[in-house]
Amino acid sequence: MTTTHETSKQAAERLTQYLQKDGYRLKKIHEYTDVKGNPVFWKIRHELIIFNQDKKPKEFKFMRFEKGEYQLKAPEGIKPLYNLKSLTRDKTNDVFLVEGEKCVDCLTDFKI
Repeated sequence: MTTTHETSKQAAERLTQYLQKDGYRLKKIHEYTDVKGNPVFWKIRHELIIFNQDKKPKEFKFMRFEKGEYQLKAPEGIKPLYNLKSLTRDKTNDVFLVEGEKCVDCLTDFKI
């Protein structure tokens, strides 16, 4: 049982230890929020450390906080856009549609 004092990062590391033991490293935890900025779910990205043709180069897992604990579970229903809160913050800015959280984070880092 997970305590509520556990952060999403700590939970992601704990719940995906099996991937880390299998040659993957945790690369990024993408937090999806509602319009108000409340977390809805997290998408955890792992990348293979050493190339192996028998394994996928990337692995993605979904995590939710439900019934007082973090669980590896895909979100149900309609999923919010990644970085939704910043989209609703300033309605005068341009919106760029890109593929994947990694590209969104890159544009955000460049303040675009």
